[in-house]
Amino acid sequence: MKIGVNLVNVKVINNAMINIELLYKTDKKTNNVKAYLEDKSEKYYFNIEQYSFSKEINYNKLILTLKINTENNYKFVLEQDSEAFTNIQFLDNKDEKINLLNIPYKIFTKRLVITINDENGTINVSKRKNFEKFKHEVSKTVKAKKQYHKWYILNFFKTREKYYLLNDRILYGDDNAEQLFRYINLNDKKMSKYTYFVLDKNSPNYKEISKAGKVVKYGSLKHKLKYLNCKMVISSHASYYDRVYNPFDKQEMAVCKENINKQFIFLQHGVIMNDVHNFLNREHIIADLFITTTKPEYDEVVKNYMYDKEKIVCTGLARFDRLKNERKKIILIAPTWRAFLEDVEYAKDRVKSLEKSEFYQKYQRLLNNEKLINIVKEYGYKIQFLLHPASEKYKDSFMNLKNKYVDILSTKDIKYSTLFKECSLFITDYSSTHFDVAFLQKPIIYYQFDQKKFFSSHYNKGYYDYGKDGFGELIEDEDKIINKIIFYIKNNCEIEEKFKNIIVHTFHYLDYNNSKRTLDEIKKVERKEEKNYRFNSVHWSYVKRDDITIGKIYCKKIWREY
Repeated sequence: MKIGVNLVNVKVINNAMINIELLYKTDKKTNNVKAYLEDKSEKYYFNIEQYSFSKEINYNKLILTLKINTENNYKFVLEQDSEAFTNIQFLDNKDEKINLLNIPYKIFTKRLVITINDENGTINVSKRKNFEKFKHEVSKTVKAKKQYHKWYILNFFKTREKYYLLNDRILYGDDNAEQLFRYINLNDKKMSKYTYFVLDKNSPNYKEISKAGKVVKYGSLKHKLKYLNCKMVISSHASYYDRVYNPFDKQEMAVCKENINKQFIFLQHGVIMNDVHNFLNREHIIADLFITTTKPEYDEVVKNYMYDKEKIVCTGLARFDRLKNERKKIILIAPTWRAFLEDVEYAKDRVKSLEKSEFYQKYQRLLNNEKLINIVKEYGYKIQFLLHPASEKYKDSFMNLKNKYVDILSTKDIKYSTLFKECSLFITDYSSTHFDVAFLQKPIIYYQFDQKKFFSSHYNKGYYDYGKDGFGELIEDEDKIINKIIFYIKNNCEIEEKFKNIIVHTFHYLDYNNSKRTLDEIKKVERKEEKNYRFNSVHWSYVKRDDITIGKIYCKKIWREY
C-alpha cells in the first residue's frame, strides 16, 4: 500500500539550494510524525509544523532545505508512530498525480537537473546535459499528442520571463488588481511596458480599462504566450476558481505545467474575518506574497494559514486608494449570499422557493416598512439594494422589491467604489465590503437575523466578533434596525465616536498609499533569487466564461466571499 504525501512546493534558491515543502494529513490519533530524505550515507530530516483545523485532522507541514551542488539520489521516508514507510507517492493538493503524462517532473537549473518521480517518492539531482531540456519538452509533446490527440507546442514559444499579468475576475475589473494596474501605468513607466491586465473580451469594463494600459483577452493565444513568458501573476482571486488567472486547460497543463510556475501575488478581494482556511491556506494557494489589511487579519493568517511569516505583509487593499467621500443622501443595503440558499437551486419552482425563504422575506419587509419609507421620504433619502453576484439569476424576484424610494442594483451595472463613496449609511450582514465603507469612516449597521444558522451552515466563525470588533451596531430585530436607521438619518448620518475609534485602531493604515506599499512589496519579491515550482491542481477545474456558468460557480463557491 502506497502512502500519499502532498508535494506543495519546491523552491530553487540561487541555483544552489532547494527548499522542499510537503503536507501530510493525519487524524488526531496519529500525531507522532517524522520525515526525512535519505541517500546512501545520510538522513536529512524535515522540520515539521502542525496545524489543526478540525476535530478529525492534523496538517503536518514538512520543510527541508538542501544543497544541490553535487549529483545525488534521495528517497523520501515517512515515520508515523515509530513505523517507517518507504512506499511513498508524491501527490498534488487534490491528491492527484503530479504529472498526468507519467513523465518524471524535471526542474532545470543552470548546471543541474532536479528530477521528481512522484510514483516512488524520489528526488534525483544530476548534471545538466546538452539539449536535455529540449529533449524533455519534445518527449512531453509527443506523448501528449498520443494521449490527447493534440499537438501542444506552446512550450517552444517560451523565451524570456519579463511580463506582469494582473487580473480580478474574468468578466470584471473594479478590484485591487485593476487599481494596482492603473497605479503602475501612472507611476512606473518601466514596469508598465510589460504589464497587462487580463480580461474577457465581452467584459463591460474592457474599453474603460484599455484606456489605462495594455489589456489582453482572457484565454486567447496571446494570453497563453504572455503567461508562459511572464515573471509574475498578480491577482485578487485564487483558490477554487483560479483559472481566473490561469488560461490553460487540463490537457495543456500536462505539457506546460513545468513552465507556468510564476511568482504569484495574492492581492485578496476582501479582508479575512471568518474561518476560510479551508480554501485560502497554503495547501490551496501557494503565494509568494499574501496581502493583508489589518493587524488582526495579519495575525490570523500568520497563525492559521500555514504560510511563512515573511510571505505575509500588511499593506492595505489597493482599491482603498480610490475611495473618496462623495456623500449623497443614499442608504446602501448590501447583503451577502448564503450557502444554505443553494437549496433554492434544486427546488421545482426556484422563484417560489426563494421568495418563501427567510432571507427574501426579511428584506421584503424591511424595504417596505412604513416607518422607513416615511423617514426616507421626509429627509429626502434614497435606498439602494445591491444584489450579490450569486443572486443575479433571481434578479426579477428582487426587482419586485423596488418602489419609489428603493432601487435594486445589479453588480453588472455598478462600480462598488462609486456606491461606497456616495452612500451616507451602509447596511450589510456579513460582507467584508464593510471594511471599504469603514475606511471612509461612514456609519455601518450589521443586520444579522440568521447569525446562528449562517455560522453553522455557511462559514465557521473566525477571529472577528461583530459585537466587539464591528464598526457599527449588530442588530437582529427588524424594529431595532428601523429605529437605528432613523437615528442616523436624524443625525445627518454621522458616525458615532465609539465606532470611529474602533476603525482607527483596527486599520493598519488609513491613508491613500496602499497601492504604493503593495507595489514596493511586490518588487522585493521580484528581486529575490529564487524560483518556486508549485504542485497544486486547483486551476485544472474548467471554467467556462459565460454568465450562466459563472453564476453557478458563484452560487456554489464564490458566495464564500470573505
